[in-house]
Amino acid sequence: MFALQQLLLQRNAFDGYSCVSAYWKTVTCDLNITDSPVGRSNTTYSLKFTELRKGTISICPLVFKNHSYSCDCKVLSSISFSVYNMYTIQLCHDSGCCTLLKTFSPAQNIQLTPPYEVEFRQMAEVLNITWKSGYEVHPYFYSDLDYELVLQKSHSSESKMNFVKNRTLHPHLRDEEIVLVENAIRLAIDSIVNVMCGVDGARTREYQRTVAHRDKEIQRLEGRLGEIEHELQVLRRQGCTCELFGNEHSLLGSQASGDRRGGEQRGFEPGCMDAETFASRIITLEKQENREREGFREELQADPGRHQMTEGEHLRNKKKGVPMSELPEEAQRLKRAAWRAASRRYYARKIARQQPHPSHHPDPLPHISASQYSPPLSFMDQRQTLISHLPEESQVLQREAWKAASRRYYARKVIRQHVDPAQYGHLLQNAEPSGETREPNRAGSHTNSEGITCS
Repeated sequence: MFALQQLLLQRNAFDGYSCVSAYWKTVTCDLNITDSPVGRSNTTYSLKFTELRKGTISICPLVFKNHSYSCDCKVLSSISFSVYNMYTIQLCHDSGCCTLLKTFSPAQNIQLTPPYEVEFRQMAEVLNITWKSGYEVHPYFYSDLDYELVLQKSHSSESKMNFVKNRTLHPHLRDEEIVLVENAIRLAIDSIVNVMCGVDGARTREYQRTVAHRDKEIQRLEGRLGEIEHELQVLRRQGCTCELFGNEHSLLGSQASGDRRGGEQRGFEPGCMDAETFASRIITLEKQENREREGFREELQADPGRHQMTEGEHLRNKKKGVPMSELPEEAQRLKRAAWRAASRRYYARKIARQQPHPSHHPDPLPHISASQYSPPLSFMDQRQTLISHLPEESQVLQREAWKAASRRYYARKVIRQHVDPAQYGHLLQNAEPSGETREPNRAGSHTNSEGITCS
């Protein structure tokens, strides 16, 4: 420790020290000491190299040779140094270390190895000299080295030298690496900018396509809205025309008017509706009828004795929640029109059953001339299904509805002819429960079919 302290105190006694590198992976250091405190003793010293960036440490012993200390220390594991390698060099003894160089850069302290295997060949007026540089596989120096060539004849006091200026490698190497780094940074920045521009361009094009698609959709919807408004105006005009035609063409008879009113009771206006509305309303009515039939079947299964109940009482019990007088005038008119339509259908089928050809299956809907019965075309499809093709329960319910409508019709007719109108409700309730309806004469059925009115 004392010798090291003396060495630190007498650092000015150093003639000099130098540390250079061949720019591979080793550093060569020489210490020339004029007044060495150690001298030729057996005390050993070493140099400690600490890499500033990674913190790796390499320790190499100093060898005393020719009044100086020297060492060749391998301080790097890769193939060669770069400008980023910086080291701190310390002189160490068994008792401690002192800093010799705080910052040592191998890139700024390069001493190249001399060429070797020099070959000289003399030809006619030509000298061919070849050598190996030792940097053929170096990542930086394989093509950037200049050499100085000295020629001297033997046994001659004069020497002829041809100097080839050797350029300084340190700033050249540093500038080259700086340029490489700058180019790499520029390329990276350009790549990032190009990627961002490409992403922004793709997003912009996507937004433009979306906006164009939305504009087309808006234009299409606006056009469709205009068409719907035009169709609505046409339908309104057709609705007014239908009302006028309904008032003017009343000469078709009470049957046609009754069918039209029956259609209105079901929610139809002949000639003033499209196919979709017509189909949707038919489906709604069929669902309502199916629900009513299911309820009627459940009541029959729960209490079979109630099947003996008269059809009029059954209909009254089903609709007794809302009296006829409490309904609006429009509802009353539609309900009466439905009753008249049911009565006409019943008598038409009854007359068909009484035709003199029993061997042939009678058509439940016989051909009637247009002057007697001209239903609107919108209801022709509803009567194309024969009653014989329906299920038995549907046939029973249909016939019961016909019988109930017939009894109500004759009850009202008897009231108008013989009884005071105040007793109408009493006679309607005392209608014959299960007996067959009175058969009207054939002439009466034809004459009354022209117009059946209800108060």
